[in-house]
Amino acid sequence: MGSLLEKLDRTVDSFIAYIEGLPPEELAARAWGPREVLVHLVFWHETFVAALEALLDQREPRLPRGTFAELNAAAVKANAGVAVPELIRRFREAQGRLTELVGRAARGGDATLAVPVKA
Repeated sequence: MGSLLEKLDRTVDSFIAYIEGLPPEELAARAWGPREVLVHLVFWHETFVAALEALLDQREPRLPRGTFAELNAAAVKANAGVAVPELIRRFREAQGRLTELVGRAARGGDATLAVPVKA
C-alpha cells in the first residue's frame, strides 16, 4: 500500500506545483478550468478523509447525496470565494490526513477497508 500512497503524494504535489505555476488569469473561474479541478479534488479528498475517519472510529460516515455532477457543481459554488492558496493548503492537509488514516487502517488490520464516498 505504501507505494500507492507515495504515488498519490507525488501526484498531489505535481498537481499543486502545476497550479502554483499558472499565471493568475489562468485561475479565473470558468467551466472546468484549473481552479475548478482543484476545488473538485479538494472536495473529494476531504469527503474521502471524513468517511475513512468515521469508518475507523466505527461510526457511520455522513456521505454526500446527489449525482457526481451535482456534488461537483455544489463544491465549486461553495468554494467560489476561497482563494487558491487556501484550497492548496486544504488539499495538502487532506492528503496528509489520508496518509495517516491509511497507515492507521493498515496497523489495525484493515488493509482492504472499502470506503464509500457518496450516498
